[in-house]
Amino acid sequence: KEHPDILNKFTDIIGGKYTVVRGSVYFSLKQDGKRLLMNESSSAVRSLLDVGFYLRHCAQKGDLFIIDEPELNLHPENQCRLARLFACLVNAGLKVFITTHSDYIVKEINTLLMLKQKKKHLTHIPTSIIHYHIITSLLKSICVD
Repeated sequence: KEHPDILNKFTDIIGGKYTVVRGSVYFSLKQDGKRLLMNESSSAVRSLLDVGFYLRHCAQKGDLFIIDEPELNLHPENQCRLARLFACLVNAGLKVFITTHSDYIVKEINTLLMLKQKKKHLTHIPTSIIHYHIITSLLKSICVD
């Protein structure tokens, strides 16, 4: 709730939002507002339900957010958008730990790190660029000798 832009990015990735009506979870499409039961929704929408709930109701600065293969069932463009969302979470003070087989996610995070290092040469800086010092300190803390 403190970062509505992050919630909006997530809504854009999944193409709608989750709602609960009389104890049932629905997915409301962004384009026309049509409400679908979860079993009528896409596999990507179903697989990201927990992420959506966490972001909307639980996420707090300092949390360690661990997600396994977030790219499952996502179009490559949305995999890149999800990587940018993770960068925004890091910049908002969350620690994000991802396991992935997606070249798209890895390349996007790498690109964001490189852009952050070169930001003094850019005229427009996207908010999703990862703060390099945060990532390097986290990487150092998880490296195994």
